[in-house]
Formats: sequence, C-alpha cells, structure tokens
Amino acid sequence: MCSTIVSPPTQSSPSRRRGTLSRGLACLTILYGLLALAGCPQGSGGSSQDLPDSAKAPAAPTLSMAAVAKPGTAAKPVKPKRPTQVVLEEIVRKYCVDGSRPWALAHALIALGPDVKMPSGKLAIDFLASRYIRKDDEGRWVFAVTHSKRNPWPHPGMFSKVLLGNGVSLDRQLPTKVGGTVTLRALVKDMIHGYEPSNDLYNEAWKLEGEAAVGKPDRIAELAKHSLDTLAYHQAYLEEYLHNRTRVWEKPFVVRNGRRAPTAIHRYFCGGCHLFQAVQQLHGKELPPRLKLQYDILLLRFDLESDYWDTKLGEARAHGHQRSRAKYERLFLSQKLKMQGHILETYVKGVELGAIKMDEEAKTKVAAAYERLAATVATLDQQGIYDQMDSYEARELQVYLDLIGDTAHALHAWQGRKVLGL
Repeated sequence: MCSTIVSPPTQSSPSRRRGTLSRGLACLTILYGLLALAGCPQGSGGSSQDLPDSAKAPAAPTLSMAAVAKPGTAAKPVKPKRPTQVVLEEIVRKYCVDGSRPWALAHALIALGPDVKMPSGKLAIDFLASRYIRKDDEGRWVFAVTHSKRNPWPHPGMFSKVLLGNGVSLDRQLPTKVGGTVTLRALVKDMIHGYEPSNDLYNEAWKLEGEAAVGKPDRIAELAKHSLDTLAYHQAYLEEYLHNRTRVWEKPFVVRNGRRAPTAIHRYFCGGCHLFQAVQQLHGKELPPRLKLQYDILLLRFDLESDYWDTKLGEARAHGHQRSRAKYERLFLSQKLKMQGHILETYVKGVELGAIKMDEEAKTKVAAAYERLAATVATLDQQGIYDQMDSYEARELQVYLDLIGDTAHALHAWQGRKVLGL
C-alpha cells in the first residue's frame, strides 16, 4: 500500500526490504505524478455550500502520509557552497531563456523581469508575443501555444499574468503573429470576455487576475468575495493546526479511481498559491481579517510541508539503497522547492501590493523560511541534482519540468527579500 512508501518494516530480510522499496518506488511515482498535476488551477466564489463534492475536503483524510519525524531520520542542515542567488539564476538562465520552450521562457520573465532578452537581443516579451498572439475563430486576441509533453502550456492566460505581475503597462503594444500590434489591455479584455467563474475555480487564477486588472469595480468586488470564499474553504482544515502547533500534521489525500489524489488546497496547482495571489490582486491593498488568516495559514503550511518532505527524505536516506535513494531525493527535493518558492513568492506579492505590513515578528518568521529555502537549494546543488538536468529530460521529464519552473519561482521569491526588508 502506498501509505508506507518509504517506511520499510523494522524487521525484515534484505531481499524483502528491496522488494518493499521497489514497490514503494512504484507507488511514489504515481503519487509524484498526482502531486505534480496538483499545481495551479482555481475556482470561483460563493458560499462553501455551493462547492461541488469533488472540490470539498473530507473532515478527515481518507488516506494520508503522516509527517511524523522518525528517530534518526530528520534532514540535516546544509551549508551552501555557493550563494543561493547564483545557483538559482544559473539554472534559470540556462534552461528558461529558451525560444523553443514558451512555457520555460515565460518562467524566465517571472524570475528575471520584463527586460529579459533573447540571444538575438530581442526582448523575450516581444519574441513570445510575435510568435503566439493571434486571433481566434471569434476574432478575439489570444495567446495560443500548441501544447505538447515537452512544451507544456497548462495555464490559460499565463502570458498576460506574467506581464501584469511584472508591472508591464496595459497600454504596452505587443507585436502579433498576424502582423501589427495589440495592447496588453486588449489582450486581457479578450481573455476574460464572457468569463463566468466556476464553482471551484480550479484553473482560473489567470482570468481572476485579468479581471483584477481591467474589470469594473462591482465585478472585482464580487469576484474578490467569491475567490476568498473558495480559498478559505480549501484551507479551512489547516486552522486546527494553527491553533494547536503540537498536533501531528497529515497531508490529506482521497482515493479516486483506485489512486491517491490530493485534496483540500493541495489539489490546486502549486498548492493553491496562484489562486491565493489572484485573491489578493482582487482585494488590492485591502486585507480583511479573513484574508489575513489565510496568510497565517500560508506561513504555517511552509513549515508543515517543509517538515513533511524533510521527513520523507530522511527516511529514504536511512533505509534506501543508493540508486533508489538518489531518485527519492530528486522527487522530494523538487516538491519541497515547489512549495517553498511558491509560498514565499505569494507572501512577497502581498507585501508588494501594500496589503501586508512587515513588523519584526513577521520578519523573523519569513527570514527563517528563507533560510529553509536556501538549504533546499544548497542540497540540490551539493547533491549534483542540478548538474544532471539534461539527463532527466529523457528519463524523468516531470522532474525536469518541475525543476525548471519551480527554480524560476524560487528565484523570484528569493529576490523578493528586498521587498520584505530582509
């Protein structure tokens, strides 16, 4: 059973342990695929009672993997051999500034800003726009990328979100594939044309951010309430851990079609962080108490999920053979990087908007989180995982894609320390 992925029996023969680890690795592969898919969709608003059953978290996990540290399995602190910024930026510049991978290039813009240039000297924004902005069958402007396994484009509106997030003017003229130019404002308006939020906002953060940028005040207010309802609903189960820090945390899963699937906020792409960012964009500088609570939960999640992956990593190192141990390290570290980078990035965005005010207590908490992110990056660097990136593309594509995209988000978050006064 997958719930014992990296915990072999305390007493067994070497051959039995190898069999257990082998079966566990197979289960882990399934789990990892599900986790990787649980990245960044979004839902709609309304009361939590209006959410469909498939979007609701169970009162207690049907199946779970407890984040309980076992004796001798805790991850050891790692001192970086190179500065965190240097490691992250090296990977982003090598693997994201790639004209053949629009998804990766969009992530370069996230991490490096709107002035990123292609080797030819052309701005990456204009390069992407001139290749992929066209009109659809209804005559509306769209940024359309042909999806493929190697070149994923899972997020409708990602290009517009990246530009808006970089402070690019709505009046910016963008070259199009069909000739001429279109303003970012027109592209965003066409993206949200006819948009009606769904009940669970699973993959709608991009459109919510478009509404925040060009929508009418009444519409923005309606969506702000609706999206906060959804975010709060899916994070609600974590409140009990916020009030009882000694309670053992479990990462909740349900079984769907015979397989584990993340539930609660974990079912959203990137743990719901993109939804969270859209919620704050819709609220602007406002931080009502209910939204402030979500940030408290977000920082708690940083610790809980970091501890969870550290525990699993420690168990793999204590019990696994060298080959399986190396694979576990790639899987677990890439997932930890994903959550740490996205959570800190989300917090930084709240401060940038003026919603969150950094007092000394907040600085202490967030500084500790940055130390943990630095340790994750240092481990990836020292274990040589980043050195083997090219080999993962052929045999572990999901790890490859995660490391590319999530390294970009981690770099973006790392640079945000200046905004936080750290």
